[in-house]
Amino acid sequence: MKKLISLLLVLTLLLALCSACGASTVSAPEASASTPSEETGAEQEAAQDEQAAAAPADTEKAGSEAEASDIPEMPEEPEVDEELEAAKEETLSYFPAAPDTPGVTVAIKWFDMLYDMILGSDPEAVGWYKWLSEQTGLDLEYKVYGTNSMATTVPLDIASGDLPDILTFDLSDYYPAGMSSAIDEDIILDLAPNYKSYMPFYYEILNSKLEYLTVAYTTEGYLPYAVGIIDENIGTDGGWIIRRDWLDEAGLDTPVTFDDWHEALTAFKENGHPNALWLPKHGAAANEGLSAGYGISSNLTHGDVPVYFDAQDGLKVKFGPLEDAYFDYLKMLSQWYEEDLIFRDFYSATEEDFPDSSLHTQEKLGIFTGTVGELASTVNYYDEGSTYDPIGISAPRLHPGDTLYLGRQKASGASTRGAWSIAGSCPPDQLEMAMRMIDLFYTEEGTKFANFGLKDVTYTEDEDGTIAYTEFVTNNPLGLPFDPIIACYGFTDGPYYQIPERTQICYNDMQQEAMAIWGDTEAPFINLTMDQDTVYEINSLKTDLATYLTERQVKFVIGDIPVTEETFAEFQNDLIDMGAERLVELYETAYEKDAENRAKIEALFEG
Repeated sequence: MKKLISLLLVLTLLLALCSACGASTVSAPEASASTPSEETGAEQEAAQDEQAAAAPADTEKAGSEAEASDIPEMPEEPEVDEELEAAKEETLSYFPAAPDTPGVTVAIKWFDMLYDMILGSDPEAVGWYKWLSEQTGLDLEYKVYGTNSMATTVPLDIASGDLPDILTFDLSDYYPAGMSSAIDEDIILDLAPNYKSYMPFYYEILNSKLEYLTVAYTTEGYLPYAVGIIDENIGTDGGWIIRRDWLDEAGLDTPVTFDDWHEALTAFKENGHPNALWLPKHGAAANEGLSAGYGISSNLTHGDVPVYFDAQDGLKVKFGPLEDAYFDYLKMLSQWYEEDLIFRDFYSATEEDFPDSSLHTQEKLGIFTGTVGELASTVNYYDEGSTYDPIGISAPRLHPGDTLYLGRQKASGASTRGAWSIAGSCPPDQLEMAMRMIDLFYTEEGTKFANFGLKDVTYTEDEDGTIAYTEFVTNNPLGLPFDPIIACYGFTDGPYYQIPERTQICYNDMQQEAMAIWGDTEAPFINLTMDQDTVYEINSLKTDLATYLTERQVKFVIGDIPVTEETFAEFQNDLIDMGAERLVELYETAYEKDAENRAKIEALFEG
C-alpha cells in the first residue's frame, strides 16, 4: 500500500511538472528575442522603449497573450506526516514479540461445514490465524465460535463478560443496541483515540476517502472496528447468466430489453426448452434483477422488503409495490409464466439465491442468477458432450440505452462485514499489541496475505513479484470455487484492503467480462445509521410486510390472483394498512438525521 500511494504521488507530481513545462515552452520565444548577455545597456533601453511604444497599439491582444502564457504555480510537495511515518515503522518493527510475551485471545468464527470440509477440525489451521501467529511470533490463544450457534453464544458471552480480546466478526450482528452503545457499556473499545499511533496503516487508508470514514465511524464519533476497504476497480461479482449456446441455436443476439428477453425465452421454448427463466421462491429476482428496468425495487431477498432511494427522483425514499410501475412489472411476470417461459415450480424451492443443481443437470435453465464463481463452476453439472456455454448478461431494460439505477451495488468502498473489534475486557497493557496485530493486515505483506491467502498453499510468487494461484485454487480437488478456498486460507470479509488483482488473476476472460457487464448500473450506495428504537420498529414492519408480499406476489405471478387494476389497488391498500408508508417515513427520518452524521464525518475528514 505504501508503495502504491508513493507511486500515485510521484505520478501526480510528474503530470503537474509536464503541464508547467508545456506552458513555459509556449511563452518563452515571445518573452526574449535575444540573449541578455549579448545586449549593451543602451540597446536594452532602446528595446524597452520600442516595446513600450508598441504596447498601446494592441493592448487587448497583449493582455490575452499574457494571460495565455501564465505559468501555473508548481504544486507544493505533499507534507510528510512524520508522526504517522514513525508509527508505521513502529508497527513493522514491533513484531516478532519476545518469547515470553503473553498473547491476546482472538475469536475464530468457525464456518462449520466449510472449515470442516477443508481444514478438518483444527482452529489453528485457519489461514489468518496461522499467518498472524507467524508474523507476531506469539502463541495466540483462541476461542472458537461456530457460525450455526453464534446467535446464542455471543449474546451470552456479552452478558457474562467472557468475550475474547479480539472479535473477528461484526458485533452489531449480535448486539442490537448498536456499536456506540457497546462502547458506552465497555463491551468493546473505541479505537479512535489511539489508532493513528497504534494502527497507522489502517489510519492512512481509512482517512484517504470520506466514504470510508462514514462507514467506519458511528454517529457519536466512535470508531468501533477495523473495517474492510474495497478498491473501486473491483467489478460486480454476481448477476444474470444466460446460455449462449441456446441463443446461437435460436440465431439470436444477447438480449438487452424486456422484449428481447421475451423473444429469447420464447425461442428457447420453441426449441424444446420451456420454462427456462429461473426465479427465486418469492418470485422477485435478486438485486432487482427484473424490476430495475421498470425503475422500481422488488427486493424480497432474505426477508427484506422493497424500500429504496430513487436516484431519478432526488434519492426520495419509495416502496416499490406502491409505485404504478409495479403493476406493469407484475403483469409482465404473470404473462411470462402463463406462456411457459418461467420455471413452473419456482415457489417450491428451498433456496432463494441460486437454482438447485438438479435443474442444471436436467438442462432446464436458460437464464438464471449466479455469482462469478458459479458462472464457471456450473459447467461441472453438465456432461462432457454438452454444448453448455454460459455468459453474463445485464438486467433487462425497457428501452436500449436505459440506465439502471437499481441493482447490485458495485463492491467498492468500506464494509463492516467481518470487521474486527477489541473487547473492553482486553488488558490495558495489551491494547497496543492487539491494535498493532490488526494493523498488520493493512501493511503491504498483510494485503498480499489477505487477498491471496497463504504462500505456497494458495499462491506462489516469482522473483519478479508475479503472483499466481496454485492448482489447489484453480483446480480444487473438492471442486470448490475460489471464494470458499480463500475464506479458509485468506480473507473474504475482514480488516484488509481488497485489490482488483485478487480476482483478475483467478478469473478467466469470460468471468471478467461478466463482472464488467454486471456492474453496468448506477445504483446509489446509501449507508444509514439508526437509533435502536427505529431499528426495532423497521424490523417489526418488515417482518409482516415481507410475509404478505411473498405470498401475494407468488399468487400474482402464477395466476392464482389475476393482475387487474382492482386486485392491484386492493394489494396496495393492504400494504398501506400494514405500515408500508410508515416504513418509508422511518427511512426518510433516518436519512435526514444521518445527514448530520455525514456532516460530522466530513468535518473530521477535512480536519
